[in-house]
Amino acid sequence: ITGAIIAIIDQQVTTSITPYLLVCLLVPLIFIVSPFITLFYYLLSFVAFTFMLPLFQSETIAQMSIQVNALSAVAFGAIFSMYMWKVNVLKYRQDATIKSQNEKLEKQNKKLQKLTNELRDINDSKDRFFSILAHDLRSPVHGFLGLTEVIADDLDSLSDKQIIELASTMKISATNLSRLLNNLLEWSQIQQGNIVYNPRKLHVAELVNNTIPIFMVQINDKEITINSLIDSELTLYADRHMIEVIVRNLISNAIKFTPQGGFIQVSADRDLHGEISISVTDNGVGMNETVLASLFSISSSINRRGTKGEFSTGI
Repeated sequence: ITGAIIAIIDQQVTTSITPYLLVCLLVPLIFIVSPFITLFYYLLSFVAFTFMLPLFQSETIAQMSIQVNALSAVAFGAIFSMYMWKVNVLKYRQDATIKSQNEKLEKQNKKLQKLTNELRDINDSKDRFFSILAHDLRSPVHGFLGLTEVIADDLDSLSDKQIIELASTMKISATNLSRLLNNLLEWSQIQQGNIVYNPRKLHVAELVNNTIPIFMVQINDKEITINSLIDSELTLYADRHMIEVIVRNLISNAIKFTPQGGFIQVSADRDLHGEISISVTDNGVGMNETVLASLFSISSSINRRGTKGEFSTGI
């Protein structure tokens, strides 16, 4: 409309409508809008141009020529606007497609990286597993075999006290070997997804109180005081075997890393959301940041000996 006004005023000097033509061609370069909207404003400006033209141009033939030129300018501008709109929409769609493809590639790369990391973890676990079999399993087996050889070869020369000591040592060795095999079996079942989940209502105090007697030999040997401070009415919904494995391992570790004459306390609380936290607390050696960071990675070797040199598998 501004271009139309300038071209109309210019009619006092010349019959040219150059300002109007320039504006009609420049608008599509500046405003990338729908061609229908652009055409509406072009026609509005042409109506204004036609209405104002007689005020500055009195010759009828000149008016007709100028109006035809103005209509041509509007047509050129509208066509140019359609072209620019199409080009920019096409560019926008291409940019959107490229962006979408880049996002898909990024997601695929993340999935691939995740799979790569999982594969690396699996390989690390496999290497660690075979390392445990080759080293940790061999040591107790050789120790057990050595004890049986002593009994088999020197039984007649052994006193009753020595036989009792050897039998006690064999029991400890067999117990360690049994725990190692159980740990390896449970680990392999977890890796294969063969653990069956069978939840039901359980009494926490009963579960813990049934677990503690399993370790009374070790508890008495180290003169450890162990207390269970759990409400007898506290219940949870879980798989009994899984919870027993967890509690058994926590208490076993607490005994292993608690010094002579130390204490262990087992407690359980229900939070506001109904979830239960079972805590096994001791005054043992604890764990530094390095041990904590590698607790659940089988590729990390953290098989520390207990406070009385107790055997540890590291898993």
